[in-house]
Amino acid sequence: HSTDCTVCLNLWDTAGSERYDAITKNYLRDTFCVVCAYDVANPKSLDRIHTWLEQLHHYAQPQLRILVGCKADQQSIVTLAVADEFCTDHDMQFYGTTSAKSGSGVHGLFESIRDQAVAAIERHAREDVPLAYGIRKRGAAHAHSRKVYGCCAR
Repeated sequence: HSTDCTVCLNLWDTAGSERYDAITKNYLRDTFCVVCAYDVANPKSLDRIHTWLEQLHHYAQPQLRILVGCKADQQSIVTLAVADEFCTDHDMQFYGTTSAKSGSGVHGLFESIRDQAVAAIERHAREDVPLAYGIRKRGAAHAHSRKVYGCCAR
């Protein structure tokens, strides 16, 4: 990429727990990217993503919606074709699978998010379009009342 910038990712992991539902909608506002993860060994975990997608529809419209299979080090029951079809049906990108245990695919997932954020910044500079939700220029004034520390809004 030609843009010389630092990308700061703020990550919020609710682990799909319903006890975080009340605060999740606060984190969804002004979000550039949402990563929905399912367990490759548990088909029900892919079905539960519908609940998250409903929340996204009500509380946010992230530019980037990614589906990723987790626990790739285990026997996969959910095939890549099923996950890819899910993404096609729900307007998502399918990243593939990752394993926190072995580290496989994790770094690449975050590099992909970073690259797509930088591409949005470059598009903003090239075409004079508004920055995508969840992306802020370092030190740039913005409509929200958040303080800017370095590259990150807190």
